[in-house]
Amino acid sequence: MSSTTDTASSSTVAVVPAVNAEEEEGPTIDPTKTYTIQTSDGELFQVIGKVAILSQAIQHAVGVCGEDGTIPLPSVNGTTFKHVLKLFEMWADNGPYEKPPHGGRGMGPDVDSPEFTYMRTIKENQEIYDLCRAGGFLLNQQLADTTVFFVHDLLKDKSVKEMCDFFGEQYNPNYNPAPDAE
Repeated sequence: MSSTTDTASSSTVAVVPAVNAEEEEGPTIDPTKTYTIQTSDGELFQVIGKVAILSQAIQHAVGVCGEDGTIPLPSVNGTTFKHVLKLFEMWADNGPYEKPPHGGRGMGPDVDSPEFTYMRTIKENQEIYDLCRAGGFLLNQQLADTTVFFVHDLLKDKSVKEMCDFFGEQYNPNYNPAPDAE
């Protein structure tokens, strides 16, 4: 495992080496094996293979770091990864994810689904935001879709001021968007 030292904070951060783009087959993860994952804040997690396999980024890191090495997640902190694991554990036995259709009613997870029920327990907006970003970093379309649909459902009846508050942005009641350029 390689690491770099950040001189500004003098902390050690694990780095995932680049993956060979010409690799024909992805790395194989044993669904029964336990893998060690290290988050950006140094927290270590023991993750069973059937859960770890849901992340393409983790699959590639296993190919680079080896099955027995610590798998670094430099862009996901421990708090966020706990939420990711909770969701991945819900999906581990579901089979391949089928992306929901776009446009129209009924797209995305049901608002009463176990995923949404769990996500409603997350009280910090920053944690929800970090969870949305984790879907992209971990290369898991189901996580990305679920979190985006959750935020959409959470904000759908909110005012512009409430949305600004949610995202930590300052509300400007005098804001007028520029007319479209012709």
